[in-house]
Order: sequence, then C-alpha cells, then structure tokens
Amino acid sequence: MAASSTTATIAQVFEADGDRVVYRAELKGCGNALPDPADFALTAKNGTSLTAHAEFFILEPQAKGANPVLSIKADGSAANFTLTYQGRALDTMTGRRRERMRIRRDLDMVNPSIDGAYAGYPKPQPLPAGSIPAGFHPLVSIICPLYNTPLPYLRDMIDSVVAQTYDNWELELVNASPNNQGMQEVLSTYTDERIKTIDFPKNLGIAGNTNIGIKQATGDYIAFADHDDTLSPYVLERYMAFAAAHPDADLFYCDEDNFEEDDSAGYAPRFKPDFNRDLLYSHNYMVHMLMVSRYVLDRVELSPDEVSGAQDYDLSLKAVEHARRICHIPEVLYHWRVHAGSTNGGVMESKPYAVLAGATALENHFSRRGIETHVEETSNSCVYHVDYKNASPAPKIGLAVMSNSTQDTACLLESINSAHGISSTSIILDPTSLKAAAREALETLDTELVLFATDKIELDDESCIATTASYFCRAEVGIVSPKLFYPDGLIAQAGTVLLADGTPVAPNRNFTDNMGGGYNGLAEATCNFSAASPDLFMIRHSDLEAVIDRLHEYGNLQTEVMELSFLLRQQDKLILGTPHARATTHGSGYVAAANLNAIHGSATGLTELLQRFPTMRKDVLANPNVEYTSGYPRLDIERDENAEAKRIYTRGVLSSIKHRILG
Repeated sequence: MAASSTTATIAQVFEADGDRVVYRAELKGCGNALPDPADFALTAKNGTSLTAHAEFFILEPQAKGANPVLSIKADGSAANFTLTYQGRALDTMTGRRRERMRIRRDLDMVNPSIDGAYAGYPKPQPLPAGSIPAGFHPLVSIICPLYNTPLPYLRDMIDSVVAQTYDNWELELVNASPNNQGMQEVLSTYTDERIKTIDFPKNLGIAGNTNIGIKQATGDYIAFADHDDTLSPYVLERYMAFAAAHPDADLFYCDEDNFEEDDSAGYAPRFKPDFNRDLLYSHNYMVHMLMVSRYVLDRVELSPDEVSGAQDYDLSLKAVEHARRICHIPEVLYHWRVHAGSTNGGVMESKPYAVLAGATALENHFSRRGIETHVEETSNSCVYHVDYKNASPAPKIGLAVMSNSTQDTACLLESINSAHGISSTSIILDPTSLKAAAREALETLDTELVLFATDKIELDDESCIATTASYFCRAEVGIVSPKLFYPDGLIAQAGTVLLADGTPVAPNRNFTDNMGGGYNGLAEATCNFSAASPDLFMIRHSDLEAVIDRLHEYGNLQTEVMELSFLLRQQDKLILGTPHARATTHGSGYVAAANLNAIHGSATGLTELLQRFPTMRKDVLANPNVEYTSGYPRLDIERDENAEAKRIYTRGVLSSIKHRILG
C-alpha cells in the first residue's frame, strides 16, 4: 500500500493501565489491505523517536463501509508528537489538543454519581390526589435497629418517618443501647403513638436486632431503615400507590443518594434498574429502601447471625425466591448518610465480616435453589463472583466461527488449545445471516452448547469458555456473552443496552479493566442485558433449535443477535454478560466509520425488528433518570457540551497561569 494513500486524524484519547494512554485514529484510504502496525511511528518535537515507548494496533472493521481504526498505546507523558506512517507525517498531537480531547471524553463519561448537575436535579413531588384509593390503607411497619445512635442522626431519621405523606405506619425502634441516656431523652420527646420503642438490654448484632423488630411488627408490609439515614416524605406514598395497583407486589426498592448533614443537599445518586437477577447475584444493588409484603415474610426464615451485616441482602435474596412481583420506584426516595462510622463512609475495609456475610447469603440462596456454587469477593468491595463450575458436569461445547474466508479464522483457531474444552468446530463461511449460520451450526455441531464467534475473536484466556458455559447450570439462562477487550487492553464490549429508540449501545467501551466497577458496578459485574454482544456468545443447542424458524434476515449481525435475544427473553430466558469470562477482539460489529466510539453501532433493520418486538424497546437496565447516548450512563438532562468543555478548558488555562505567576 502506498503511504500517500493513507490518512489518519487522532480523534480520541483514553486512560490505560500503568499511567499510559490510548489514542484512537480512524484510518482512511487503506483500500482492501490493512496497514502493518510496524509501519507507524511517533516522533517527538526534537525529532527523537518515541516508538520504543509505544504500541500500535489495528482494529479491523466488520460493519460494511467502515474504516479500520489505529490504536496507539503510549506513555502518558507523550503529549507532543507527530504520528507517521512509512515515514510520512499523518497527524501532530500537542498538549493543548490532548487536554481538549480529555475534557470532551470526561464529559461523555461523567456518570450520575459524580455529576455536579445532580444538585439542581428535580426532587420527587407528592402524587396527585386519588393516586391511592380511599379504601386502600394497609399498615406499613418500619424496622429500625438502634445502637448508640448519634443524637442528631436519630432525630433526623425519626422526623423523616413522621413526615411521611402516607400516614398508616408504625415505626419499630429496636434499641440495643437502652442505657444511653441521651438517646432515651431524644426518644421521650416523641409522643406519636405510631412510634414504638423496644428496649433490648443485649446487642444481638444488626441481624438479631432486626429480627426482634420483625417479630414485633404487625404491618401488612415491613420496611427497613438504618438509624443514621433519612426517608423522603413520599417513599411510603409511592410504594402504597404501586401496591394498590398491583396487589401481588411483594418486594419494593427505590433509588437513593448520599448526604452528610442536610439530606436536601444529596449527591452521588444511585439510579437503579428494575429487577435484574444477575446484578443482584453480583452485589446488593437494591439496598434501600427495602420493603417486603407479609406474604413473603411468612414464607422465609429470619436472617441468621452468619449473615449479620448483610441481613438486608439475605432478605432480598429470600424475597426474590417467593415474590410474585418486584417493584422498583425510579426516584430518589431514600437518603444514605455518609459519615466516619457508616458502611457508606468507606469503612467496609474495617468490617470484613459484612463482606463475608454477603458471600454467605449468596451461597445460602443457591443452596436453597439446589445449585452448588463458590462465591468469592472481587477486587471491588461487596461485589461478588459466583463460580458455578462445580454445579454440573462440564457440557460438550461446539464452536461456530462466522467468517468470510478460512484465512481470516487463523487468529481465532490458533488461540484454541485442548484446555479450552471445545468438542468440535464448524467454520461457517460467508454466512448470509445469523439464521443461516445457526442452521449450519445445528446441523454440524452435536453439542449441548454452541459458542458463536466472529473471526476477529482471539480466545487468549483458557478459562473463558468453561466460565461462560458454567452459567448454563441455571435453567433460566438463555445466552451468555464474555467481556471483550481490544488488544490495547481497553473494554470493547461489556454487554448491550438500548437507547430510548431501541438503538443498541456497547456501554462502558474504552474503560480500563478494574476501573472501580463503573456506575452501579455494571462494567465489572455479571448482569442481565437486553441483548447479547454480537461477536462472541454462547447458547444452548436446544434453545437455538426452538427459535431458529422465527429468526429473520436483517443484513446485520447486531440486529439479528438482538432478535435471537428477544426471542429467548420472550421465553423468560436471561441474557447475561459476564466480566469473569474474557476474550480479545481485533474488531467489532459495533465499529462504524462515522463514530469511533460506536455509540449507535450499525444495526440496520432496527425499525423492522422493533415493530416485531414492541415490548422489547425498553432496555433491561433502563432508568428514566439515566441515558446512554454517549455510550456511558449519564444524568438525563439537556447539556451544552461544547460550552461546558470550553469553560473547563479556560478554567484550566487560567489556573495554570495563576500558578506560574504566584508560584
């Protein structure tokens, strides 16, 4: 390829591992041949070569009409350089230009928990009159264990209960510190007969103290609050309005935020999805404000001491086993106080028992389900990995490789060895559609499970396939997609979410691995998604056989994998994405020339698909307060990003000038 035919403009910069950065540039004029990464170089202003401290990767296009992308992994200090190809300059990077790119990237990645705009976000308001039928007035018991509660916190919590707009409640205060004179004085100031104090001379721990309150509660619904937190005045009103409309609702939770002294100055909101089984198996994302019906409570055992510190997680898992309907109210109706002594104040490291208790609660749940598991903590506190490898004998797995030529399959096939556990392989050349590829796979692979892969995949982690297959010990699992990384180490695919119009998005793309979990832990937790990732996914042979005749041809792999996912979801099967199985992709079905971040992908036929599956338009992880148009979860507000980026950059320049002047 002639060097003069290739052009590139660096368009993005991302943080990488080890104080390194990754630059991305779309390559144009390459023709049908991909350039050799060895032909690229970086040169400093003074002419010194920086190539020894840089790595170059080509991300190959799979979408029709897309161009390849050059990925440059370099030292973070390399901010002023010229990119060359075969000795010819393609683009020049400067510190100022990189800073502008960083600012735009950071604006895209600002999730709601760190978005200062939340300070002005609309607060919940009362429901319209008549939202709760006049004849519907069940009693709600609120259980709140107390133990040497700081007096201002105690007042704030009780006052927030008294302020409830739904008035048929009782507050069960289980006081395990009855000799605390200050607390007794505060409690004596409340004369509301709905407030009931149970003085208990012995502290039985949070689980035992909670159980005392449960035994005393007389409500039709039982809710749980911590002694240092506060409730929105509308939380019971919202829950009861839903219960009135859905008498079979047995488990309730809502969104929440953090606060320190004034709960009206909340920050770090947790906007949660509706019930997501595998996210719950990864961490207790429900947390607050947990409420269960008497129907559920009468069917579960109280939490034992071994789950003390995670008794709310234990109860949530038990409730899920019996709940006829689960209610999530997508409004911030609970305020979680941050202080030095709280689990929300960064003290989990000093309470390892709570982490172990959560793992025990999970293992007990699976024991009740008859599934053998081993639960271990991940690098993110209170986020768990459920290992199912011993739950059932290893199944036979067939590999279906979708490719345009046998030559293109070399990287994938060379990465496979006997440790991967592949029983047989079928190379499906130039498939006209996923339906055609699936039909050929069913005919040629006599295996329990089928792993579909595009030829850009490299199975460089020997445990990937066995881990992926292990989830199928659960009957409700339909498809499992491993987490995919680009060769530069950044995330390529960690699930699929749908925008409001149904457009598929690969969330958290270009994050580093182990970056703290992402919003709601989604980047590093096993989770249920709306659709499988198109480049690598596993499915039961029998499930594929059951739906193959209902598949359509859309001319796009992403859309066709979405339809396959929708068909399984109609049968109450779950679509999983897991970070505990991982592989490398040298390209992606999402990559489109118009957008290096592949925000909207290239899912042709989407309108036709959504007409066939109108109920699938709402994303599994949807929350009306969060949007994903940038590829990252962000607060759903109108933004002038160009103006904001300019303000941030100007502030940075002025700050730098001030620093130089003042020293």
